[in-house]
Amino acid sequence: MSAIAVEIEKQRAWALIPKVRFFDNKKADEIEVALRGFRYTDAEIIASDIVFEEW
Repeated sequence: MSAIAVEIEKQRAWALIPKVRFFDNKKADEIEVALRGFRYTDAEIIASDIVFEEW
């Protein structure tokens, strides 16, 4: 999951997390944990959920 988290971080594509969650909730949680290791705040990750809902 860290490779996916790295790509999400590089591309600043946090809106992909809710899309992953749609298919695999556990993997989405693992990606969020990895992103927190990159020092992203819960607010930044939650913002991705909001962007997805608006989309």
